[in-house]
Amino acid sequence: MEMNKDEKEALIALEDYLKRLIPAVKELAFEYRTEDTKYAEQLTKNCTEGLNWVVSIFNQTKHIINGECEKISKERINPYFVELGQSLQEKDYHNASGVLERGILPFLDNLLRAVVEVLY
Repeated sequence: MEMNKDEKEALIALEDYLKRLIPAVKELAFEYRTEDTKYAEQLTKNCTEGLNWVVSIFNQTKHIINGECEKISKERINPYFVELGQSLQEKDYHNASGVLERGILPFLDNLLRAVVEVLY
């Protein structure tokens, strides 16, 4: 699929950001498991902002990322974001860690692969 200059720049920025966000989310999941909540709270704010940015860019470029067939579905990931929010609200960090590992991280990994495939 053809993309304009702004879309290409957005995808390049998304690729770069995902390469930094994925390790941060992995670290956050680890911190939730160890219950180092003070450090986890700092990471949570940064990761939440990062996840929101990633979803925003994905929404703007999903027609390019998905092309003819849906590779990445926001609808499939939404329940994980809801569950993560509930877990954090309830301070259930063990469950939050699981949500990151079984839902959010696979989404981010798949998104990174799809972006790389489109760009290169």
